Amino acid sequence: MLFVTEKQLSELLCISHGYIWKCRQQGMPYKRLGSRSVRYDLESVLKWFDKYYERKDTYDQKRVG
Repeated sequence: MLFVTEKQLSELLCISHGYIWKCRQQGMPYKRLGSRSVRYDLESVLKWFDKYYERKDTYDQKRVG
């Protein structure tokens, strides 16, 4: 397990902090440490993205077809 900060996650995945927040609202896994600190398990986040985009692609295909 490799836990990273939001800044590190943003830099590693080339995504904005706002997009990370949106993904958290959609169910992306994270761990809260205390009242203000948040960490992300990189492996869990990457798996979540794979599943999220797989579901989203399936949904988009159903809408088009």
